[in-house]
Amino acid sequence: MNKNVKVGIFFVVGLLILLAVFDFVGDMPFLGGNYKLKTYFSSVDELREGNPVKLEGFEVGKISKIRLADRRIEVEMVVKKDSGIK
Repeated sequence: MNKNVKVGIFFVVGLLILLAVFDFVGDMPFLGGNYKLKTYFSSVDELREGNPVKLEGFEVGKISKIRLADRRIEVEMVVKKDSGIK
C-alpha cells in the first residue's frame, strides 16, 4: 500500500470516530444539546418509546424509555435544551 492510501484510510477512520463521538456527546446532558427528564404516570395508553414529546404543538424531544417502577410507570424522555422545558 502506498503512503497516500494509508493517509486516506487514516483520515476516513478518524472522521468516522469523530462523528461517533459527536453522536455520543449529543446524548450527554452536560455536553450536548439534549437532556433527560423522568416523569411518572399511573397509566400510559398508546405511549411508546420513540414517540415525540411536544410542547405547544412543536416537537421538543422523544420518549427514550418506558418502564415499571414501584407500581408506577416511569417515562424517560430526551428533550432539546433550547425547548424551554426545565
